[in-house]
Amino acid sequence: MHFFGSRGLAGLVGAAAVIVSVTAAAQEPAGPDDKIKAACLVNFAGFVTWPSGTFAKPDSPIIIAVFGADPFGAALEQAAGTDTINGHPVVIARFSRLQEITPSHVLYVSRSENDRLPQLLRQRGVASALTVGETPQFTHRGGMIRFRMKGEQVQFEINAPAVQRAGLKISSKMLKLAIVVEPAEGPAKP
Repeated sequence: MHFFGSRGLAGLVGAAAVIVSVTAAAQEPAGPDDKIKAACLVNFAGFVTWPSGTFAKPDSPIIIAVFGADPFGAALEQAAGTDTINGHPVVIARFSRLQEITPSHVLYVSRSENDRLPQLLRQRGVASALTVGETPQFTHRGGMIRFRMKGEQVQFEINAPAVQRAGLKISSKMLKLAIVVEPAEGPAKP
């Protein structure tokens, strides 16, 4: 079981060999925890291998999307910067309705959408997305990665069976930093 705070994030970033640039954007400021989570969302993409054929071209964008109320504000754009991840530029998208969702590679599911999680996970365009949330039971309800707070540290758990069902592969470096959960084994700890 591994945890990371703002200092531990450097290890996650270094392991992914992804440099996060900071750029200006005109949105609401995010809190310190949300800035860390925004950086993690971008960096998670560097730890994931998508099935062949996911990207039309070697330089097709990686789409990181937020569904529902956005806690990150400009922090997500700042984390994405202008760098690429494995040769792919990063594009940020936001969706407020299920009908708006288009295929994305990393999809953050806001707390505001907790009640619609089962419907969302059946939505076209979500099947091969790395789904990330932070509500209790997120990974036990089919989500792939859940942010959790332990004191002032951000930690995350991974639902490995859900990741495998989507045809995604997560780097062993990222798995070492995570709490791996098996939803069939019982209820999640808050």
